[in-house]
Amino acid sequence: EASPEILGLMDLAPPVSGARPDILRDGARRVESGLEAGLAIGFGGVGFGGVGGGRARRPGAGLLAESVRPALPRGGRGSNGGLGGGRRRLRRRRDQQGGSEASPEILGLMDLAPPVSGARPDILRGDAPPPATAASAAEAPAAEAPAFETATSGAPTAGGPASADPAAPRAEPPEPSPPEPSPPPWRRYAAPAPEIGGRAMLAIVIDDVGPDRAAAERVLALAAPISVALMPDAPGADALVEHLRGLGREALLHVPMRPKGPQDPGPDAIAPNAPPEENLRRLRRHLARFEGYFAVNNHMGSAATASPAAMAPVMAELRARGLAFLDSRTAVDSVAAEEADRAGVPHEENDIFLDAVIDRAEIARRLRQAERIAVRRGHAIAIGHPHAATLDVLERWLEERSDREIALVPLSSVIARTDPAAAAR
Repeated sequence: EASPEILGLMDLAPPVSGARPDILRDGARRVESGLEAGLAIGFGGVGFGGVGGGRARRPGAGLLAESVRPALPRGGRGSNGGLGGGRRRLRRRRDQQGGSEASPEILGLMDLAPPVSGARPDILRGDAPPPATAASAAEAPAAEAPAFETATSGAPTAGGPASADPAAPRAEPPEPSPPEPSPPPWRRYAAPAPEIGGRAMLAIVIDDVGPDRAAAERVLALAAPISVALMPDAPGADALVEHLRGLGREALLHVPMRPKGPQDPGPDAIAPNAPPEENLRRLRRHLARFEGYFAVNNHMGSAATASPAAMAPVMAELRARGLAFLDSRTAVDSVAAEEADRAGVPHEENDIFLDAVIDRAEIARRLRQAERIAVRRGHAIAIGHPHAATLDVLERWLEERSDREIALVPLSSVIARTDPAAAAR
C-alpha cells in the first residue's frame, strides 16, 4: 500500500513492543497520500508519536513510540513538526549541552524522510486543523534549570519561582487582527543578506537599545550587520529605525514579558496569569509604538515564555502581522519556539548571552564560544546588551576578527536559512 521508499523507512525503525500492524499500515497509507495535508511523515513524525504515527500524534502508536520517545525532542504541528522539528531541536540541545540526545541510528532515520508531493502550505504552517481522526498529543514535561533575566540597565539575575500555574490549560488565542501584508514585514524590513560563500553564519543581536541615547549611538556606530532590539518606549525610535535601515541593518521590537523572579520588565508586560485578551491588548500596544522592525523578541520573560497560554495569542498575532520571532531563551523550559511552530511564525532561538557576566574577559570568551557553535553547527545567534564593557569588546573584536571561516550576518539571514516556516513565507 506504500512505496518501497516508505516501506524501507519503516523497516529501519527499531521494533516496539505492542505495535499494531493495522496502525502501521494506516500510517503508511497516510504517508503515501501526504496525509491529505502534506506533512512529510504524517502528523506523528519522529518528534512525538513515531514515523507514520498512525492516527496523527498518538503516543505509542507509531514505529518509534514509548521506547525511544525520551531520546527525541517533541515535534510541533507546524513547519518544524515531525521529522524536521525533532531533528532541529535535537541538534540545538546537543550543541548547547555539548552532547547528543539520540543515537546515530535515530539521527539517520530522521534524515531519510522523503518529501511528499502535493504538500499544502496552509497545513505546513499550521493554519488548518488536522483530520478529524487525529488524536491529541500529550504534553512533554519541561526541563528544570536556572534561568536568567537581564534588566535594561543591570547585570543578569537568576530567576525565581514561576508566577503562574504551570498546569493551567493553554487557552485558544483570540482572533488575530490585521491581515498579513505582502511581502510580510519580516522580509520587507530585513537587512540584505550578505554573500556567505559556504561559511558558517554568526548573528549578533544587541537588546535593550533606546533608553540610553549615548549607548544607542555606540551601537549604531558598530561597523557590522549587528541587529538591534529596541525597547517599545525608546525615545526617537522611528528615527533610530530609519538610521539603522540607512546603514543596511535591521531592527527588532523588544517586548516586555513577565519573568519568574521579582525583576520589573516594564509596563504592559506579557504575563502568564493574564487572560489571552489582555495579553493581546498589551502586545498590540507595543506593536503600535513604531514601525520598520522585522521581528519581535522577549525582554526578560522567563515566566511568560514558559506558558503556552501566554505565548499562543502572541504567536497568532505575529503570524497575522507577518513578523518573525526570536526567543531570547531566558528560560530553559520556554515553549515560545513550539508555539511559533504551531502558528507558522518564522523564528529562531538565542544560543548564548554574551554579557550574562559583565566582565570584558568573560564577554570575549563567550564571543569565542559563539564562534565555535557557528563553526560546529553552521550558524549561531548571540545576544548582548549596550553595556560599556560589551561594546568595548565588540568594537575590538570587529577590528581584529577574520571572516575567512565565519560570516557575520543579520539575524534575518539565519532565520531565512534555518527555519522551514521562512521558506514557506
